[in-house]
Amino acid sequence: MEPRQEVEFPRSMYQLAEQHHVGQPLALYNLNLQWKRYLSLINYFSLIAMSCAILFILVVASIFFYQVIKHQILDVQFGLIMILFGTFMCFVGCAFLIYIRHIYKYWSPQYVLICAEGFLVVSPKKVTVVYWNEVRGLVKVPGIGKRKNYMLYRIHQNSLTLSNIYEEFDGLIDLIKQHIPQQL
Repeated sequence: MEPRQEVEFPRSMYQLAEQHHVGQPLALYNLNLQWKRYLSLINYFSLIAMSCAILFILVVASIFFYQVIKHQILDVQFGLIMILFGTFMCFVGCAFLIYIRHIYKYWSPQYVLICAEGFLVVSPKKVTVVYWNEVRGLVKVPGIGKRKNYMLYRIHQNSLTLSNIYEEFDGLIDLIKQHIPQQL
């Protein structure tokens, strides 16, 4: 499939391209539907896991204090230490899940905007700018399962990995290959 070059881009795309000095927008590649579902599933799972952890803490603490009141626990100190340890581990797990949600929500790429003088990989909190004149190569690297990965090598900067999380990924790679300066 050809990239959507005839489509009028939203005004924000033109402003973003102008702000980063990459020329006129040529094509826009959004995340594919499967990847969006995966991110939503991670978000949903982390919310449910945090809710279950908090519910677990409340249930275990209420059972413990009920048994203390009824004098069914002989070693109160040991039981209290176990509850505090379990509570601490649940809070650590919740903090980890909140961190994972934050990473996926704010730092995962949302779309790639191909422009005349470079391209932008845009996420909610970060924009990675790549100018065509700083690209030195595009190499296909092994991916996990059916995932296609390409490593984009740049001058004086870290390489950039592009994977098939975008719609029309083959068209994206072909368009990038067309713009990379030819090596002698």
